[in-house]
Amino acid sequence: MTIGRLPLTPSMRQVVSLAETGTLGLFFLAIMTESAGLILARSTSGVDLLALAQTLMILGVVVAVAYVVAVLLGRLLPHGKVLDPPPGHSDLLVELRRVHPSFVTAVRQHQNRQTPTSPLAPGSK
Repeated sequence: MTIGRLPLTPSMRQVVSLAETGTLGLFFLAIMTESAGLILARSTSGVDLLALAQTLMILGVVVAVAYVVAVLLGRLLPHGKVLDPPPGHSDLLVELRRVHPSFVTAVRQHQNRQTPTSPLAPGSK
């Protein structure tokens, strides 16, 4: 299997980059918030500071859950991969998963208008 990237418009590339950066940022924010809460809880005995430490630790857990949800959504949303060409063809195939049914219909209509020399569909002989 060949790994590749699908072409994106500049605005969509920014959206993808922001989502990836935001997800990674949640991971580091969860670690920093939880660490700050633990350090504060161990280094003080004041009631107000202990309450702040507990709040930081709870916030760290909430951010960690948000990170897990973001990662799971990334796995559930549409994505694609580049496949090796079928035997006898030199063009690479792109497999898209979990796309909108309207997109599938539009692609099939487009393929029906193509010449019969187009690459084979995945799984066909």
